[in-house]
Amino acid sequence: MKKKTFEAIVCIFAATALLYLSGCSKEKPACEAVVKENAVKPQKPLLESLEPVDFKTGFIEYRNINNNTLLYQPAVLLKLKNIGTEEFPENVKFMATFISNGEEWATATANFRSPADTPLQPGIVRQLRLQCSVGYKSYLSVPKADVRCVIYADDKKFKEVKIDSRILPSNRF
Repeated sequence: MKKKTFEAIVCIFAATALLYLSGCSKEKPACEAVVKENAVKPQKPLLESLEPVDFKTGFIEYRNINNNTLLYQPAVLLKLKNIGTEEFPENVKFMATFISNGEEWATATANFRSPADTPLQPGIVRQLRLQCSVGYKSYLSVPKADVRCVIYADDKKFKEVKIDSRILPSNRF
């Protein structure tokens, strides 16, 4: 069979399958209207249902008990509220890139789902922590620190913040 003939047969089968799946036939030729009726209506992006209520930045004291080291790691604490009228069912992946003096230090990721994997109810606030794996060995470096953080939500830029030169007493608000 010649290549062009084979391609033509494949195109005919594809068009027939498309018509069949869309519900069109000789008896029901108005398939465009059927396709438009069944088309998915555009929805409001999910992140519009999440509103940042509060955020803190600073350095969290991290003690590695395996090698007995102490680091002061930059971190961002976020409170996000579901301002929608329905449950927020999605698992949004937040990623933070920590940058100091024009150099990328590290990235941190956090999933917005709760530990129990439950959707966020309307009007409820959930906390999120993004903590860098790199840090300073001495608390004396924290006041002079120049670190910023770019936060992405599902690979879309969400927020950019400067890390405050202070030590946070907790990894929660």
